[in-house]
Amino acid sequence: MSTTAEHTSTSSPARPAMRGPHGPLGIWKRWRESRLRAMPSFLIMGTQKGGTTSLYRWLGQHPQMVEAARKEVHYFDINFSKGENWYRSHFPLPRELGAEQITGEGSPYYMCHPHAPARIASLLPTVRLIVLLRNPVERAISHYFHSLRNGREPLSIEQAMAQEASRIDAEFARMRRDGRYVSRAHRWYSYQARGRYVEQLQGVLAHFPREQLLILKSEDLFAEPQRILDQACEHIGIRTGFRPANMEAQLVGGYDQQAGDAVRSSLQRYFAPHNAALAEFLKQDFAWA
Repeated sequence: MSTTAEHTSTSSPARPAMRGPHGPLGIWKRWRESRLRAMPSFLIMGTQKGGTTSLYRWLGQHPQMVEAARKEVHYFDINFSKGENWYRSHFPLPRELGAEQITGEGSPYYMCHPHAPARIASLLPTVRLIVLLRNPVERAISHYFHSLRNGREPLSIEQAMAQEASRIDAEFARMRRDGRYVSRAHRWYSYQARGRYVEQLQGVLAHFPREQLLILKSEDLFAEPQRILDQACEHIGIRTGFRPANMEAQLVGGYDQQAGDAVRSSLQRYFAPHNAALAEFLKQDFAWA
């Protein structure tokens, strides 16, 4: 560790300023430039394993849409401590956007993070929000196999579902108390918690008017992609009727059928009251079996 004397000593010759992109001058230039960058007009904020990547990539082919440096910036959840200028650095400069072009990002953890909606509302009060809701039974199973495939899940699917509360409830409580706390366990193992959609939407709508939020059914996205894409385009203010050159589904896992009937039946019982509450809250029947 450097001492104060080492920092204040005048015995060593001064080093020349580093002018590359990673030197002080380069960092200063990027910091100043980041404050001038465009901010997102829309966010796809949920849900994980619900088709968010497909929708974002299809929107990204629209001539009025310029993608962010990466689809999932995760600023309002796990990267909030990096600051607004870090967030801005992911978006194009205004001169890089045409007169009718917009930009946006899609971080599906925003919807279930306890602080994300308030943070979004503070920085982007007029942003248009999109939420994709997938049958929570299938979403939970898909999430589990995603974690298993990535080497994050050591338990069987039966064990993982049974032990979820003991793995994440204390983590979520700590997240609520401490906005700086980032929990890998909550991100990785919230198989059932992420499917309690009504709780999450109530949190979002506590900070945004209903007209800023478009709620789409994931199953409709893949059954009628053009119709759902048009709804999304209309919501974020770009022309409808655009047909992407590549409209293939993105990041589709082929592992859902690996879960047995007992697991599905257990999850159906678990989610039944939550789905009923969602239907009552939105006045919409999602008809999930």
